[in-house]
Amino acid sequence: EISPRIVVIKGAQPQAYVFEDKIIYLRVPALQQQGTLEQAIDLGGALIEAKENRIRPSLEPDHIEDDETLRSQHLCNVSIIVRSFKIAEELEENGFSAIKELRLMGLGKIYQAYKAGAGEEECANIYWNMFDTDER
Repeated sequence: EISPRIVVIKGAQPQAYVFEDKIIYLRVPALQQQGTLEQAIDLGGALIEAKENRIRPSLEPDHIEDDETLRSQHLCNVSIIVRSFKIAEELEENGFSAIKELRLMGLGKIYQAYKAGAGEEECANIYWNMFDTDER
């Protein structure tokens, strides 16, 4: 059972940030009056991440940039994203356009691969390519 504190802060764009397993910062645009699907999915993912942080060792600053640590972190991120797809699917089943929201969040290719039965490694490669900044 996890019970992180959720702190809502004002910001430019919605985002959830998890600090260890204790606090989730949910950034909400200052003029927003209602929650959005993106925020529901972000919060669900943040709760999953907080749970993961209880069992995953903290990263040490001098090891964060090594290849194996980055690979491990990306695999963990993909695992959290894939599990948040189930939240989006539940929202979709209840009449919300959550799958469209996943696409707007930039997760469409990973979701498509997930639905086609792709494994974690294939989803991780798609995720990794989202950050590929090499010019070809």
